[in-house]
Amino acid sequence: MQPKLAFGVEPARRRFSLRLARYEALAETLEGLLAEGQGPLRVLDVGVGRGRTWRYCEARPGAERLVLTGVDLNLPRLQTLYGRERWRLARVDLHQGLPFRDQSFEVVICEQLLEHLAAPEALIAELTRVLRPGGVAIVGVPTFPPGWRAFRASIWPRVVGESDHQQAFSLGSLCRLLEEGGLKVRSARGFRLASGGALAPLEDRRWFWRLSAFWGRTFPGLCVEVQVVARRTGADLDALGAPPHHGGSTRETNESPA
Repeated sequence: MQPKLAFGVEPARRRFSLRLARYEALAETLEGLLAEGQGPLRVLDVGVGRGRTWRYCEARPGAERLVLTGVDLNLPRLQTLYGRERWRLARVDLHQGLPFRDQSFEVVICEQLLEHLAAPEALIAELTRVLRPGGVAIVGVPTFPPGWRAFRASIWPRVVGESDHQQAFSLGSLCRLLEEGGLKVRSARGFRLASGGALAPLEDRRWFWRLSAFWGRTFPGLCVEVQVVARRTGADLDALGAPPHHGGSTRETNESPA
């Protein structure tokens, strides 16, 4: 019996796993950006994890024009992530900032990371700094409806104790964080309005994934996670693909973990 592949690329329990739909959406966004220009896209994946960005992009048109840089604090992950030969990798403690020059990337990705940070605004400032003007940030977090978010942020920790999630976001609070950091929100889509439990077998059905994607685009704030696409303000995306201008900070790395 053939193992199931989520979205045709990753071994999983369900063919259209809604917990993995964020990576399919991420790949769609990058494919669209590649279609807009001829030059390479320099992509920074902050919290690169298992290298899913490349796993979901590699078979798509233009994927060879992605120049991938990944950072993570977890050294074993960096040593074993998918498609390691495609990546320029560095072990980075995000509390120390990102070791790259200003305006080094056309795209930055930050998936399922901000909720773990005590000061997410500091990382957003760093993402904006290393983005070229007009560049694209793709940011995903777990989310709660506004009223439940306040409960989750203030009362829930007292009930269940400490968690590795230090932030509780709503769609609105995430968008405000990005805008205050110099990023202009362009679109948002939600994932997992209803999933798991008795509904889990439906995640083998394409129509259920498409229905879920429709609801996620229409009512992203009601979903349990969102992915927001934003641009660094000050220029248009027409500049994507041109050689970057390096100014300001001189921090840079060529580190790759042993």
